[in-house]
Amino acid sequence: MKTTANVKAFIWANLFIMGFCILISCRNGMQSNASLGGDPVKDTTNIAKDAKFLTKVALINIEEIRLGELAQQNSSMRDVKEFGEMMEVDHQKSQEELTQLAAKKSMILPTVLDATAEADYKKLSGKSGAEFDSEYINMMVNGHKDAIALFKLEATDATDADIRQWAKGTLPTLQKHLDDATACEEKCKNM
Repeated sequence: MKTTANVKAFIWANLFIMGFCILISCRNGMQSNASLGGDPVKDTTNIAKDAKFLTKVALINIEEIRLGELAQQNSSMRDVKEFGEMMEVDHQKSQEELTQLAAKKSMILPTVLDATAEADYKKLSGKSGAEFDSEYINMMVNGHKDAIALFKLEATDATDADIRQWAKGTLPTLQKHLDDATACEEKCKNM
């Protein structure tokens, strides 16, 4: 009987020691390597947020390219056609940069419009002239306001430094797009 009690005590003591060792090793594994000259351990809780941002931007770029092409075909105003061309060119460049950044981060981006953007495209493709111009430019003003807010947030809150820097560097182009869209919107109102 004493032997059984001794064996149980021995087992519990060993389990306690093993648990303690595991706890210490896990704790040490989670500590920063900065004191050893290495990089600090990254907070991975926001990596999914960064991936979601890249995905959302890819979808925005695809939509802006397609709608820019449509504006060049369906618009009746030279300014709106030129704006559409700028959207196509600038967002194609943005998409190329984004694709390279995503590849560097081992992320896969969408390559086609989502259902909402497809519905917007279909809605606009059935319009032309002044009706198209007004709706398209209104969409561009609102969309760029939203995009600027999204990019400002990512430029300060992104977990990944490369993504944060890219977002920050893209903001001036988005602001120019908003300024040009707002100017076109005023011209549309005066037509």
